[in-house]
Amino acid sequence: SRGKIPTLPPRPLEENELVGTPVSPGVVIGPVRVLSRVEGSSIQPGEILVTKATDPGWTPLFLNARGVLLESGGTLQHG
Repeated sequence: SRGKIPTLPPRPLEENELVGTPVSPGVVIGPVRVLSRVEGSSIQPGEILVTKATDPGWTPLFLNARGVLLESGGTLQHG
């Protein structure tokens, strides 16, 4: 890769579709749960967690998450 992250060419998004730069292989489809803070929050098994950023305090929510989509982060972030 010579220091470059491979990406797919952009394509038109479908209604209510969210995309991001993957940090692991695979594709997930499912209902999303948009959260602005972790305190008092929960997600149901199979939901996709959508938030601005995470820190280690979010770890318990990852157990039920089918996927995580962050506004801020990168390919070396641990979620």
